Amino acid sequence: MCLTLNSDSEIKIAEEDIVCYKILREDSEVYATSPYFGFEYIVGATYKLDKKLKIHFGDPKYEGDVKFVYEGFHSFERLESAKAFLIIRQGFLPAGCCVYKCIIPKGTRMIFGKFSNFSSIVSEAIKIIEKVQS
Repeated sequence: MCLTLNSDSEIKIAEEDIVCYKILREDSEVYATSPYFGFEYIVGATYKLDKKLKIHFGDPKYEGDVKFVYEGFHSFERLESAKAFLIIRQGFLPAGCCVYKCIIPKGTRMIFGKFSNFSSIVSEAIKIIEKVQS
């Protein structure tokens, strides 16, 4: 997954806890896995990136000076976006994928942009709260 940045996107510090949403494959009530890189999450746990967010300039797949963020915890800004993405990508995601409510903790470095035209965030820390009931 990679976040495409807006021309005015910049790394910010969360001034309060921020609710966001991730698409994960439900493995059990306690475990969920990222469908893109297979990272295993424990529901209720907080995860921190072991490096700082980095903005990359240009990509051979795109024309112009597009900026991207590849590494970090990717999430959707809105529940409706996560649900829509799940429906659109249904045939391409592993079985058992669903939406999880998450928190980007106060004080976390993060950046806003887009993933598949949906408002998204990449952050240096995230806490997986719970599976969202459909």
